[in-house]
Amino acid sequence: MLTEKLINFLLFFPGFLFSLSFHESAHGLIASKLGDNTAKRMGRVTLNPLPHMDPIGTLLLPVFGYFAGGFIIGWGVPVPVDYRNFKNWKRDGFYVAIAGPISNIILALILAGIIHGIALVKPGWLHPDLNYNGFTILGAVVQIFYLNLALAFFNLIPVHPLDGGKVLYGLLPQPFADHFDSFVGRYGFMLLLILMFTGAFRILVWYPVQFVAGLLL
Repeated sequence: MLTEKLINFLLFFPGFLFSLSFHESAHGLIASKLGDNTAKRMGRVTLNPLPHMDPIGTLLLPVFGYFAGGFIIGWGVPVPVDYRNFKNWKRDGFYVAIAGPISNIILALILAGIIHGIALVKPGWLHPDLNYNGFTILGAVVQIFYLNLALAFFNLIPVHPLDGGKVLYGLLPQPFADHFDSFVGRYGFMLLLILMFTGAFRILVWYPVQFVAGLLL
């Protein structure tokens, strides 16, 4: 029913905004710890979702994906980073980039703990026949758990402008890193489209999500 779908969305969306804000804030926080206060000065090290909201990635695509029954993914406005302020810009850039996916893994672990706690106190609430009817808050917790895993693995795809592009750049030795950066910087969006339309996106994101969710839940 549309009413139930709307209620579920209203419970899910704040968790979605918090997850994105947590992700972006993690980038800014680590950058500030490593010597670059650009994001901090611009008010981006905050869990307030407003400074992180992107009209397409935070509103349009997630809302459409949710009500269309498709894959829900999104992004926030990238946190500004001035690599000139780092002592070792390649190494520190890696730490800043990996902080986002790690933050989502941390949230997924916390949510998994909450779900296990519910299973101990109210095991009947997790019975598959209930389908979360009447327990829409629990359903939202489960959805946000999967969302955070999806955000982590999606952002680890080694293509710019995703975090994974900067992560792999930080891991590769020179001059391979520069060749990689030049290639994915030029063709990053095209590569993402190819991944989505060929089904490789599911292999890189959804299969790992299901595997890790199976381990945690």
